[in-house]
Amino acid sequence: MFWKKKDKDEAPAPKGKDKEKAEARREEPRREEPRRQEPQRGQPAPSAAATSGSKGPGASVDAALSARRGPKGAPLSPEVVAAQTRAADTLANAGDSVDRAAARDIAAGDIDKGFEALQTAAQAAGQRGADRWRVLGALAFSVDAPRAKYAYEHLFNFQPRQFWDGIYLARLRGIGQQLDAANEAATTALDAAANDAERGLARCELGLIAIAANDGPGALAHAEAAIALGKASGTPRDAVIRHVLLGDAALMTNEHGKARAAFAEALDGAKRLGASAPTDSTLARGVCEVLEKCAAAAASGKDHEAAQKFVEEALSIRRRLGNALPPADAKRGVAQTLNLKGELRRAANDAAGAKAAFEEGLGLVRQISEANPRDPAAQRDHWGVLWRMAGTTGTGVEWRQVVSTMERMQSAGALDQDGRRYLDEAKRRAAA
Repeated sequence: MFWKKKDKDEAPAPKGKDKEKAEARREEPRREEPRRQEPQRGQPAPSAAATSGSKGPGASVDAALSARRGPKGAPLSPEVVAAQTRAADTLANAGDSVDRAAARDIAAGDIDKGFEALQTAAQAAGQRGADRWRVLGALAFSVDAPRAKYAYEHLFNFQPRQFWDGIYLARLRGIGQQLDAANEAATTALDAAANDAERGLARCELGLIAIAANDGPGALAHAEAAIALGKASGTPRDAVIRHVLLGDAALMTNEHGKARAAFAEALDGAKRLGASAPTDSTLARGVCEVLEKCAAAAASGKDHEAAQKFVEEALSIRRRLGNALPPADAKRGVAQTLNLKGELRRAANDAAGAKAAFEEGLGLVRQISEANPRDPAAQRDHWGVLWRMAGTTGTGVEWRQVVSTMERMQSAGALDQDGRRYLDEAKRRAAA
């Protein structure tokens, strides 16, 4: 949940069943988006126009990579898409026979073979291999994040270090929760920045890393610096991202008024972006995400009426997006907003409203999980809603039902390591 937990002096320590309910809420699994839909650490996804691909010599390479994007890749951003396009054109236009062969293999769909050839050639080139490592990193970024990280780790050893190499390495390290190392890479990018636009982007990256590291004051300082730098050099999308970052940081430091003001600014910008391209479903989803931030910030300040309005607006947009998205994506988006609505209703002591929201969301995620019985992400959505319902009075869901559902998923091989940890906790609560 986004809103802050009670400090110890705000309420007496719960006992007995009340203690169990409180623990259930504290230990709830975080709401998650699939990588293709949720940009790294809270950044809005690129617009559809940003993913149109190369029109140059690398068009077939770019198209093959775009078709291969999936869970092994790192999250997209407009900069990542542009870097892939440039790398595809560079590879297809290269004079070296190894590069030309790699381009042909990738375009034909034998992407791993092409990547292996580029990696072998880069390693053999030693200190002269920086450009080939950079091409490999850009091509692999949204397709094979471990390989992209391997490439950018090599680039990090070359001097002088370059701005974008540091940014991309920071993002790739962040995926693996190597937060100190990610911070090092982003700081290097800040040092290498050539102008305010690059300094603002590096500050934003550092702020996102600070959020992941639960460093509220650090995130706040970086967000404010990024916003100041972006006033003359940033884009409207940058402004939305940075105000969302400021709002998240302000919530972490319990500055609720500042958080609501930052999210309101972000929402205004997101709606303007959405209005500029009304058929762009990605921008519409971005508006939903900011509305949900606004709802959570309002709830943190006990303004439950405003929180309800924000989440209902987000839910309305999610439902309208149904025809523009694949069925599973549309259902998942609606279910996640319903899940937040249930949390907000619970925070407002509206047990009936929480139950209704959770039950509708459960119906949607159950459909997705039944259609994808071996998909851990789909199964996580399913048991995640049940977990929240079991921790909410009056929903009719008991911990033994959560255990039973999760054990079936485990038998099907669809429970990841994190899920198995939660299963052990659910068993403990069922036994109690």
